[in-house]
Amino acid sequence: MAASGLLAGDQSPALVMLRTVSRMASPYQLNPGGFNALAGVLADSVDFDALRHPSAPRLFVSATSVHSGRLRLFGNRDVTSEALQASACLPMLFQAVAIDGEYYWDGGYSSNPPLLPLLRAGGSRDLMLVQLKESWSETVPTTAEEITLRASDLTFNAGLLRELELCAELRPWLARRTRLHRISADDAFTGFGQASSMNADWGFLTQLHARGRDRADAWLANHRHALGRHATLPWTDFRVPGLGG
Repeated sequence: MAASGLLAGDQSPALVMLRTVSRMASPYQLNPGGFNALAGVLADSVDFDALRHPSAPRLFVSATSVHSGRLRLFGNRDVTSEALQASACLPMLFQAVAIDGEYYWDGGYSSNPPLLPLLRAGGSRDLMLVQLKESWSETVPTTAEEITLRASDLTFNAGLLRELELCAELRPWLARRTRLHRISADDAFTGFGQASSMNADWGFLTQLHARGRDRADAWLANHRHALGRHATLPWTDFRVPGLGG
């Protein structure tokens, strides 16, 4: 499927208007009542009691404190509709979400995703990282839109890279306990315009879903045999140049 098919909605009048308005006014001006459509979707889609059951898979949801910039993690027992809204709260689109008297934005500003808590929790010996934001760019952006999009990608990858770099320094311990794998979206979503992050068109979302399944199928075809046996992505790939060792 050509990228142009996915990008067709990028310049739709509604998306262009939303992008323009969000640069000129904050969600506190545009939405003074603080309505968050995600709340209704979560109420209809998520069984929070099931998430708290002892047999539920381990889950960590991250959010970033607006006040301190620190990461806050919500485990299975703490995951609520508000926690999920906070974890996806982009500050130019939504008002900060209040939890226990503190306000939060998207967890990507501090940790995206939180790897070390997963490693400390134990369980599986294989860690599968599904990376949606592009980590590598072949070109240097030159237009205003390209620069803004790349800067956003770097911001939301920064927390992940910091954790991977730390894990690389702990590699003797990690090599005995955890095998790292990654399914990356780097070339699957190349060429997306900035407006694609605001595109909630169902056709666009189903195309994204199809591309994600294609990427997962391709990874399994090449690396299924490695699961439970050896890593397909060495921790040492993330060592910081210049630190030696």
